[in-house]
Amino acid sequence: MHDVLISGEWFTDEKKRKMLLRGSNILCKTPDETIPNISFTGNPFELDEVDDHFERLRYWGFNCLRYTVTWEAVEHLGPGLYDTDFLDYLEQVIECAGRHDLFVFIDFHQDVWSRFTGGCGAPLWTLELAGFDTSLLAATGAVSFPKNLHHDHLIWPTNAFKLGAATMFTLFFGGSIFAPKLMIDNENIQSYLQRHYANSMKQVAKRLSRLSNVIGYEVMNEPLRGYIEWKDLRNYEGFFSLGDCPTAFQSMLLGVGEVQYVEKWKKTAFGLKSAGLHKFDPKGKKAWKKDCIWKEHGVWHYNKNGDPELLIPDYFLYYKNRRVQFTDDFYRPFVRYIAEEVRSIKKDAIIFVENEMYHKPPTWGVQDPMNIVFSTHWYDAYVLALKRFNPFLGVDMLTKQFIIALPPKMRHFFFSQIERLKSLAGDRIGKIPTMITEFGIAFDMYEKKAYKTGNYSKQIQALNRSFQAIEDNLLSCTIWNYYPRHNHEKGDHWNAEDFSIFSSDQAGDRNGPYYGARAKHALIRPYAVYTPGTPKSMSFDIKKAVFAFSFTSDSNAQGELEIFIPKLHYPKGIVVKVSDGSYRYEEENQKLFYLPSNKREDHFILIRPH
Repeated sequence: MHDVLISGEWFTDEKKRKMLLRGSNILCKTPDETIPNISFTGNPFELDEVDDHFERLRYWGFNCLRYTVTWEAVEHLGPGLYDTDFLDYLEQVIECAGRHDLFVFIDFHQDVWSRFTGGCGAPLWTLELAGFDTSLLAATGAVSFPKNLHHDHLIWPTNAFKLGAATMFTLFFGGSIFAPKLMIDNENIQSYLQRHYANSMKQVAKRLSRLSNVIGYEVMNEPLRGYIEWKDLRNYEGFFSLGDCPTAFQSMLLGVGEVQYVEKWKKTAFGLKSAGLHKFDPKGKKAWKKDCIWKEHGVWHYNKNGDPELLIPDYFLYYKNRRVQFTDDFYRPFVRYIAEEVRSIKKDAIIFVENEMYHKPPTWGVQDPMNIVFSTHWYDAYVLALKRFNPFLGVDMLTKQFIIALPPKMRHFFFSQIERLKSLAGDRIGKIPTMITEFGIAFDMYEKKAYKTGNYSKQIQALNRSFQAIEDNLLSCTIWNYYPRHNHEKGDHWNAEDFSIFSSDQAGDRNGPYYGARAKHALIRPYAVYTPGTPKSMSFDIKKAVFAFSFTSDSNAQGELEIFIPKLHYPKGIVVKVSDGSYRYEEENQKLFYLPSNKREDHFILIRPH
């Protein structure tokens, strides 16, 4: 395998060729359901299946994996107690990926803190240390769970701003400031939690340190600020409204058993709409084993009449009379700490840094780590929310604006969304690679109609639109997701989601190279893997199977241009047009190699079916 290095805004190899990483997320958010006790060993692959899955992904043209590992998987037994069986298993799986020439970076994954607050990630004991009675979180509105975890949505964006998750993120990132009294063995809970989080990452890094295909570690998937920067605790300040949406103060009061009239939101044909207030009665149950920690810190109290009273509505907005900023004041030091800890094990590890979705990345300084990647997520919001595809409709995830346009303008609109994300990284961090580490579509569009008809034309169009936006920006990417145990009934086995690019229920030859592939004609596509220069443009016309690529030579780069040419689109071979130089086509390896001449600076190559 080649090395993966960083030079300015690009990944490069040891020959200084610009490199595109294209791959998939490997999904593992929850324990193995077949094992009675908590265990992530054997999930998502059984060891005797791993080679088949990785060989398949490699044949589809992928060269990279964003492999999800949760804190719970490593340290669910208790603080400082590590699941060595899981670490053994993980090491074997990642080593297998290397045998199939797959680069890997480890994503320390979480959604809304924990499985116990409506997502995945942190162990149960973290909530217990904060003082929660975890058996009563749902009864007190600290989290909302569906009746069926597989078939119903968790409404996780709303859970992010309820008492359980919001409190834990506030403590994790800002406990020393906002909850200085909350100590664990004479150590503030912020330091305690971050130290254990970092040590769990280091346990993984130690196990994988000998594997050259492991290129780096992602600090945290989709971090959240909790209550930090909440302007007024009497308001709901979440970025998404669905189901019960209590204000922060209402959440605190529900947590001590107080009845509240909470605003409820519902889906309609025209989007999300308030359904008014409804009574939420905890029936005297409390989310806390003792007392609410925010009451203990003077955020609110019971007045002389015995009524709850909010004392400091902007408690989480200021520190020592200065307005705080989550990204720079709390998240940035955390990134610095994690980078130092991981690099104490693997000094050349690339650190993948993201921020809250669609928020600005941190402002970088000389004391902050280098050799980093801006790891950001981007989804076609119209398709994501409504599970429909319309070539004339789209949503700007940055401005929340609804867009109506003809397909050519829509393509530019999607290009510009991602371009703005890339520009944010350049403005605030500097010239570093931007990588779209999550994108994808819900395959169960139109109430799973394609599962009955076999017609995936809408899914193909939707996925192609997302790929085009990334390719037009010449970015590396990892699609969400590949789940080996996917089926049409349970989907991804989490949050009623159905994003997996592989399904055991997908029609087709079970012994063929495209077994399990969904929307394969959009998923499996040509791209320039290594470029001896700087890419200028790349496009793939899915209808005509025409691939076009241009680049500018770099005298410091050595070697050939390498392009992945999937047989799926070129079953009878290819016709190639080049600006200059020479090429060779290795049909069996699905690769085309092009050596430009030294007579010109700019080069292009055009490939169409024979």
